[in-house]
Amino acid sequence: MVLPVFCGSALRGILFRRLFSHFCRHRPMCSKRCARPAECRARQFGPEHSAASALWILDPPVPQELEAIAYGGPVEFPFREGPPMERGQDSSVNSQVPMTLEAGVPIPVGLTFAESSVALLPEIVEALTALPLERAGGRGQFVLERIRDLADAGRVLYYRGLPIPTQSPLVLPVDAGARALRHAIRVCCQTPWCLRIGDRYCFSMADAAAHFLTSCYTRSAQVLEMVTSQKPPFHEPPRLHVDEATGYRFRWLRRRLDETEPMDFDGLTGCFDLSGPLAPYAPLLRAAEILHVGQKTAFGMGKVAVFGLE
Repeated sequence: MVLPVFCGSALRGILFRRLFSHFCRHRPMCSKRCARPAECRARQFGPEHSAASALWILDPPVPQELEAIAYGGPVEFPFREGPPMERGQDSSVNSQVPMTLEAGVPIPVGLTFAESSVALLPEIVEALTALPLERAGGRGQFVLERIRDLADAGRVLYYRGLPIPTQSPLVLPVDAGARALRHAIRVCCQTPWCLRIGDRYCFSMADAAAHFLTSCYTRSAQVLEMVTSQKPPFHEPPRLHVDEATGYRFRWLRRRLDETEPMDFDGLTGCFDLSGPLAPYAPLLRAAEILHVGQKTAFGMGKVAVFGLE
């Protein structure tokens, strides 16, 4: 099977096409407009549902060469560096070399569900294991081998051939694991960060870094509102000092089988250092690591890792 080098979009389509068809009880199956919105359980998995990025987050496999760039390393094959697309932007980086998978090679994929979706785990497993997971257009198949609860020390919830689990995974509070932070942190964008400032997307890591705390707060508030139906009050976080920033505009054109024109999914990859009054925001930074930041998180974008520098 051949996948894009950053395969978040392809994996999302494979997984959630199956989930949407399983949970949609209307026949013929709904597409972009839901026939029974009051009783529908499928909308959170639907390809066009705006709440999807708040109710589940995808962690696709990240090529080690892209991960190296995220941690401040050099741009190496299969990626290549190009000039900035516009004045004031960082240099661009992309890859035209696809990911080729041999038969039988396992692919780790992380899925984080909001608490409102955790109770659906047995049905989710049933949907994903009933038949092989097919890529659109008959371009390959996957078989779900096992499910581990990473919030519970990797406890195995399902293994191929065993009964579908009835126990629920551990519900992890978003501030669990928040570390004591003093004055400085380093943030690494493990998958491209799609940040919109005003009416434009930002492709300067230094500019984006200055808005990082606000992006963390916005993302957490979005998830909270979708899960609880209550909009939290907005408190403008303090502006932190950007000590250093190294970034690239990751070029990613997403193509769907039913569309001739590609969709622009560019984002920032790289890392930056921030300093300032960080201690009160340790839970918010931990939430960002779980929930991702920015837009298009349902495709695996916006995954960050935060490290204290003291």
